[in-house]
Amino acid sequence: MTFLVGRNESDASVETFTGNASTTAFTLANSTTTNACVVRINGVVQRNGTDFTVSGTTITFTTAPPNASNNVVVQYFGVGTLQVPTDASVTEAKMGSESVSEAKLKVSNSPTNGTFLQAQSGASGGLTWAEAGGGWDFVSRTTCSSTADVSYTNLTTGFDYQVVVTNLLFGTDAQKVTAVVGVAGPTYRTSGYLSMSTYISSASAVGGQKDTANFNPMVTSGTSDASCESHFIFNLIDPANASTETYAEFIGRTINTEATNYRTSGGGFYATAEANTCLKFAPASGNIATGFFDLYQRKNS
Repeated sequence: MTFLVGRNESDASVETFTGNASTTAFTLANSTTTNACVVRINGVVQRNGTDFTVSGTTITFTTAPPNASNNVVVQYFGVGTLQVPTDASVTEAKMGSESVSEAKLKVSNSPTNGTFLQAQSGASGGLTWAEAGGGWDFVSRTTCSSTADVSYTNLTTGFDYQVVVTNLLFGTDAQKVTAVVGVAGPTYRTSGYLSMSTYISSASAVGGQKDTANFNPMVTSGTSDASCESHFIFNLIDPANASTETYAEFIGRTINTEATNYRTSGGGFYATAEANTCLKFAPASGNIATGFFDLYQRKNS
């Protein structure tokens, strides 16, 4: 980066020369230009570019000034010089808005909505547009009305998934929703789970159970009344990752046919390492009369 450093009025130079009626070229102490000079010969102002021209430090007259002592007076401003600032000497205050492009920042890709600039790894430095991690992003809502099951068949590796279930009612009493995972097809797995659920009830009862055929966010003791809404939150940790088992955790509330409230929680895993890209929620029998199943995803790396 270079800057033009000029001169102000206090930088004006004045030099005098003696004409001899034959010399037309005189040497100035500093470089200047034709239009940066005011020249007088015997007090008469000369016309720039007609009576004289300047190139660098040489002023040349069309007609040699007459013979007289110090009769040529040249007042001029020196030509600005280009200077290069030293490294790290230009401050932010000296820079205009949007004066630094992505190319200068060494940004390696193009942005999309919701991305942010992140330092690249490696010795090359620079920046890259990356997706924000750590937060849940809404994907879709399924609204149930006499629905046999709620399923998702396009889970993607690199993401955790959360299903928030609210306003859940069944077509008949004493029902519960269980969850199973599966591979593309879909082919759902009905064995090979280790799922643990615990509960505490409004009647001060506590307990728990183990399931090997599914994930059970609503324990058997807390099976739901058809007229009392239940809810739960169900999380899966990177289920589509083929190199790890599929882990789940859940928490919720249900009301059984005796109008007892149950606070449930638990978790577990499906023991086979495979790409479980599918997830299904279904009651043991009958259907889901009403309810909302909201799917969220979160990038885990």
